[in-house]
Amino acid sequence: MICVYAPSCTDFSTNGSGPVCPQSATVSETLNGEWELTLVHPLDEAGKWRRLVEGCILRAPVPASVTPRVSMSIQGEDTRTQIYRVNTDVAAANVRGGTLRLRSGLGNGYKVLKQYKNGTEMQLVSKTSSSWYEVILPDGKRGYMSTTFIEYVRTEGSLTAAAQTV
Repeated sequence: MICVYAPSCTDFSTNGSGPVCPQSATVSETLNGEWELTLVHPLDEAGKWRRLVEGCILRAPVPASVTPRVSMSIQGEDTRTQIYRVNTDVAAANVRGGTLRLRSGLGNGYKVLKQYKNGTEMQLVSKTSSSWYEVILPDGKRGYMSTTFIEYVRTEGSLTAAAQTV
């Protein structure tokens, strides 16, 4: 459903001035994640076309857009990525507020870079020791986390493997 709102509207939880019924509507993504809507609306008997005035705001459903994580690789190189997540629901957990600290080095004596909530996923960089792994978090921060409080989730395939299945 495509709804029309006044140019000064800030609350889009209602149907605004009301919905319109276009013959066709095309939504396309433009630069910087913005969307462009092109529609063709008939001069209908109900007068819904009158809602479409210059400056009005249209709310239209758009497809979910997810920026893919791209990893370039040399032919034959194994680029599979292991994904882990924070798990503070373990008997040995003595962590603050259900969060786990990302540290600048291997051990509790190193600087805390940031804390992450239970369930946060991360990409494994290397298994530096049996008790500390080097990881990259979704916000781009890179550091070390205790293996006591992270658990393996899945392995994501390489670009070459994905291309072979297409």
